[in-house]
Amino acid sequence: LTQQAKDLYQAGQFEKAVEYCQDAATFFALNRDPINQAMALSNLALTYQKLNQWPDAESTITQSLTLLQSQKKSRENSKILAQTLDIKGRLQWETGQIQNAIDTWGEAAKIHQEMGDKARLAQNKLNQAQAFQDLGLYPKVCQTLLQVLEVEQSIEQGCNLSENTVNFLLDQPYSAWKLEGLRSLGNLLRVVGQIEQSQMLLEASL
Repeated sequence: LTQQAKDLYQAGQFEKAVEYCQDAATFFALNRDPINQAMALSNLALTYQKLNQWPDAESTITQSLTLLQSQKKSRENSKILAQTLDIKGRLQWETGQIQNAIDTWGEAAKIHQEMGDKARLAQNKLNQAQAFQDLGLYPKVCQTLLQVLEVEQSIEQGCNLSENTVNFLLDQPYSAWKLEGLRSLGNLLRVVGQIEQSQMLLEASL
């Protein structure tokens, strides 16, 4: 059921995916498997978001978090909790609760960091950067994107990138999330008027 729901979701058949997510959540509930039930509910909430069914998405993600927070701490529980918080943050961002989304993603980021999950942490940071940009907090956006790209820079330095930093960004090997980070940083530099550096990074990401 879980795999079929995932396949339908990826194929864009969201209404059908909802049915399979619901069936999976019911199955896990009947088999007294609260962690997998919570995972199915968080996937259901994500699917509701795709259908713009915001009240259903919100109530479902709340159910998922309630289940997870009632369980003993474990690696599996923490992994699903972080993913569920990421989904909740996305829901808050989509419904205009920008600061709440940042706070929720911040909670999830701590768990990703503890678990050493670099890919999910990077995606989480990219989400946070988008939210900071929505609030016009450009120095914070820059700092967050540079963290994704594994460059340390204080928030006071904002988007003033040194030549060494630009060269480092252009020369490093790229993963999928680093490419996304590079593209986002290139777009940000364009917004703040650093056209030459923006062009270099956007061409590199292309």
